[in-house]
Amino acid sequence: MLYDPKGREVRRLIAEEKAGKVELTGQIANPAKWSDETPNLYALVLTLRDPEGKAIQTVRQSVGFREVEVKNKQLTLNGKRILIRGVNRAETDPATGRHATRARMEQDIRLMKRLNVNAIRTSHYPSDPYLYEFADREGILIDDEMEVETHSHENCPDDCLAERPEWQKAFLERHQGMVERDKNHPSVIMWDTGNEAGLGKAHYAMAEWTRANEPTRPLYHQSNSPDGDAPYADIAGPRYPTPASLEAKAKTFTKPIVMGEYAHAMGNSLGNFREFWEVMRAYPSAQGGFIWDWAEQNIRRPLITTPDSSGHDIAASLSGKPKVVDGYGGKGKALYLSGLDDFVETYRDPKLDLTGTAVTLDARVKPAEPWTGDFTIVSKGDQYVLRMKDEDTLEFTITSGGKPRTVTAPVPDGWTGAWHRVTGTYDGGALRLYADGKELARTEWSGHIDYTGFDLGVGRNNDTMEDGWTGRTAKGTIDQVRVYDTALGAERLAAGQDPERDALIALNFDDFTRKGSYLSYGLYESGVDGLVTADRDPEPETAQLAWAQAPIRITDPGGEGARAGKVKVTNERAFTGIDDLRLRWTVTEGARTVASGTRALDVGPGESAVVQLPAPPANPGGYERHLTVRAVTAHSTDWAKAGHVVSFGQFAVGGDKVPEPAPAPAAESPAKAAESGEAAQVSGEGFRYTFGKKEGTLTSMRVAGRELLRSGPELDAWRAPISNERSDWGTAEGKRWRSLGLDRLRTTVDGIEVTPGDDGTVTVTVRSTAAAPDVTGASFGQTVAYRVDGAGQVRIRHQVEARGDFRTLPYLPRIGLKLKVPERYGTFRWYGRGPVENLNDRKDGTPMGVWSSSVEDQYVEYLKPQDHGNHDDVRWASLTDRGGAGLLVSGDLEAGASAYDELDRAAYPHFLKRNDGWNTLHADHAVTGVGDTPNPVRDQYRVKADGAYDYTLTLRPLDGGASAHTGTGGK
Repeated sequence: MLYDPKGREVRRLIAEEKAGKVELTGQIANPAKWSDETPNLYALVLTLRDPEGKAIQTVRQSVGFREVEVKNKQLTLNGKRILIRGVNRAETDPATGRHATRARMEQDIRLMKRLNVNAIRTSHYPSDPYLYEFADREGILIDDEMEVETHSHENCPDDCLAERPEWQKAFLERHQGMVERDKNHPSVIMWDTGNEAGLGKAHYAMAEWTRANEPTRPLYHQSNSPDGDAPYADIAGPRYPTPASLEAKAKTFTKPIVMGEYAHAMGNSLGNFREFWEVMRAYPSAQGGFIWDWAEQNIRRPLITTPDSSGHDIAASLSGKPKVVDGYGGKGKALYLSGLDDFVETYRDPKLDLTGTAVTLDARVKPAEPWTGDFTIVSKGDQYVLRMKDEDTLEFTITSGGKPRTVTAPVPDGWTGAWHRVTGTYDGGALRLYADGKELARTEWSGHIDYTGFDLGVGRNNDTMEDGWTGRTAKGTIDQVRVYDTALGAERLAAGQDPERDALIALNFDDFTRKGSYLSYGLYESGVDGLVTADRDPEPETAQLAWAQAPIRITDPGGEGARAGKVKVTNERAFTGIDDLRLRWTVTEGARTVASGTRALDVGPGESAVVQLPAPPANPGGYERHLTVRAVTAHSTDWAKAGHVVSFGQFAVGGDKVPEPAPAPAAESPAKAAESGEAAQVSGEGFRYTFGKKEGTLTSMRVAGRELLRSGPELDAWRAPISNERSDWGTAEGKRWRSLGLDRLRTTVDGIEVTPGDDGTVTVTVRSTAAAPDVTGASFGQTVAYRVDGAGQVRIRHQVEARGDFRTLPYLPRIGLKLKVPERYGTFRWYGRGPVENLNDRKDGTPMGVWSSSVEDQYVEYLKPQDHGNHDDVRWASLTDRGGAGLLVSGDLEAGASAYDELDRAAYPHFLKRNDGWNTLHADHAVTGVGDTPNPVRDQYRVKADGAYDYTLTLRPLDGGASAHTGTGGK
C-alpha cells in the first residue's frame, strides 16, 4: 500500500511470488516531488502473507519521487539545475568516537540547515542508516561514498590496490553492499566510487556493475590522480582548486563540476569563500562542492596534569594513555609509553627557548622490547633532542647554525629492560652523551643554539612527529626528566647528583591531578579542520559560509538603488518560492536605529524582484548610515525558530561622518611639554602622558587620576600562526616568521624629538628599529609621531617599512600598533564588522554595526590556540571599564582585543596564560587574510612585506556617560 505525504491511500499493489521473487509495479500520476527544498515522502507499506492470507511480516519504507540526471553539462534534480552547498561529514563524536548517536545525527542536519548547507558527502564510508532516513525527511542531498580509501597505495597502476587481483572482490562487494542498502533513499543523488584510492580495474568494475543494476543516479569518483574524476564519472569533482582554477575548469570541462573537497576549514580559515561562489553563480556547469569538513574530529579525554618540581611551575599534561608504573630505583612513579601516541605535552615557557651556548637534557629511562621504531626521551622539536636513534644507538642533538649538531653512541650492555640515566650536555665547545654518569661520546662544536617555536615534549618530537609521520611515538618507561640551561659536568653526573631545583623544568611523574576534560587532537592537527567544533559549536567562519551559500540573495539593483530604499531579491531555490520568509529591514546610524520595518516576500523559484522599501529618512547630520535587509523565517520549523536569518544584504545609504561615542572635546588650553633624561611628558587640563625615551612609546596615560595605559603603542607585525600557516601541506609561513624573529621583536630607539606647535599641540617624534635580538639582517624601520592637543587627544602618524630579509617574506601577518591597557578596562566596543571575528578575505557574512563584548569573550577556542578576534572595516574601537571610562582609538582600522598575547606557546587552551594585568588592543592598518590550507592567501588580501606604510589614527580618553551612537559610550 502506498500512502501520500498526508497519509492518504494512493495505490494498492498486489503480486504473487514467482521463483522466490515478487515484483510490484504501478504508475503514480503527478506525485509530489522530493527535493532538498520539498522533502515530500510517501510511505510504502509492504505486507507478506502466507498462502492462507495471514500476515507474516509488515515493513514500512519511505519513498521519494524524484529524478536525477546529467544533461547539457549540468546536474539536475527533477529537471532543474541545483547547487550543491555541501560538506564532507565523517561519523565522529567527542564522547563516542566513530559511533554517532541518533541525537548527534539529528543535531548535525538541523545545524546544517541553519547554515544553508544542503548536501553531505559521506567521507569516506557510508554513514549510519539513520542519517539517510533523517536526510530523507529534512531534505539533505547525499553523495554516498564507499569505503575503499588506500591513501598510501593509490599510485595506479604501479602501487595501487585497485589494480591487484586479490583486492577486486573486496572493492566490488563493498560497493554493492552500499548501493543495495541505500538505493531506496531519495536523499542519495550520487554514487561515489571512493576516495583517494587512485583509479584502477576495481573502480571500473564498480562502475560497470552500477550501470547495469542501479543506473538512476550519476557516478562520481574522488581520486587524487586523476583530480577527482574518472572516464566513467558523470560529474567531475576537482579537489582543492583555487577560485581562479575552478573558473578555468568551468570554462573548459565537458561535465558538471561539483568539487569533492574544497575550502579546507582548518582552524581560523575559510578565506576566499565568496570568490568560489561567485564562480558557481557565473558558470552553469559549476555547481558547488563539499567543504572539508563538517565537524572537528577530536576525542574528549580526561585532563591529567603532572607538576613541575623545578619551582618554575611549567604546566604539563598527559596525552594518550600513558601507564603509571613504579619509578626509577623503585621510588615514586614513572610513565610507561606504549608507542601508540602516548606522550607528555608542556607549555612552551620562554625559559625553554634556549638560544645560548649551554643545555643539559637528563632523564631516567627503561627501554622496552620489542623495538617499535622510536624512543624519543625529551625534545623541543629539533632545537634540542635526546633519544634512541635506533634500538642500538643513543643520540643527543642540538640545532645550531641552521644544521643539526649530533653526538651518538652505542647503547651500553644490559640496556633493554633495565633503568638507566641518560644525559646529553652542550657547553659551547662540545656535545657530550652520558649513560649512568659515564661519558660515552662527544662531538666538538661551538655556536649558539638556534631558536625554534616548538613545544617541549616527553616521548615525542613536536617537529618531526607531525602530519605525515608514518612511525610510532616513544615506547619505554621514562622518569625524572630535566632540562637545564647549563651543562652539568662529568663529576656531578658521575656522583649521581640530581639538582632538580636548578632545572628549567623537572618532571618526576609522582603526582597526577585530574582537572576535568579536554578535546584532544592527538599527535597532530590533521582532524581539527571543521566548520563546527567537535561539540558542534559553529566557528566564526560559518558566518561567511551561511552568507555566501544563502539561496536568497539581497543585492543593490543599481542606480539610486538602496539609497532610495530599493533592493533586489533573488531566489536561487529551484522548486519553491520564498513566501515562508519575511523581509526585515533597519536603517542604522552607529548603534542607533533610525528606521525599521518588515514585509512579506513573494519571489518565485529561480526568479528575481526589485523590492521597494520606505526610503531612508533624512540625514541632516551627515552621519554614515547602513540599510540592512534580512530574509528571516516567518514561522518556526524543525530546524530553526521563527526569525532565523537565512540571508542578509547591507548597503551604505549616505553620510560620511563617523558616528563616534561622543565628539572629541575642544582644547581649552594648550598642551605643555617637559623633558628629563629618561622621559618626555606632555600634559594639559586633567591629563599627563609620559613617553619613555628608552622604550620609545607611551609608558603612562593618566587622565583625571586614572591610568589608562600599561605600555604602547608599539609595532604590531606578528600573529600567532593560524593552522594554515603551520601546516606543511600549505606553505607553513609561521616557520619562516620565527626564523627571522618576527615573534620576538624588540624596539631600539634611534632618536626622539619633542616639538611644541604654534597651535597649542605638542608633537613627540620617535624614530626606532624593531628586530629580534638574536637575528641579524631582518628589521623594521619606523617613525611614530604623536601630536597631542590640549584636550588630551593624540593623533598618531605611523610610518613603517620592513628591511632586509623581512622584505622577502610572502607576506606580513599584519602592520599596525598595539597597546597594553590595564585589565580593569575589560569591555571591548567597536564600530565595524561583527559580531564574530572577520578578516579581509572573510567578512561579507559579518555586517557593519556597533558591537560590544567582554575582552574574554573575544577569545575563540581554536585547537591549537592561534590568532583570532580580528574585526575589519573598523571606524573606532574602545576598551572601557563598567562605567564607560577608558581609551578609544579611531581611524581606518582593523581592530581586536585579547587577554592572551602568548597564544602560540600553548598546545591546547588549557595551557593558555592570561596576560598579567593587562588586555591588548590591536589597532592595525592592515591584517592579512586567512586563505585555506593548501591555497595560500590571495595576493589582494596580503600585507605586502616589501611595502612602505604611512597611516594615521587617533587615540583619546573616554569618560563614562551615554551616547545615541553607541547606546552606552562616553562623552
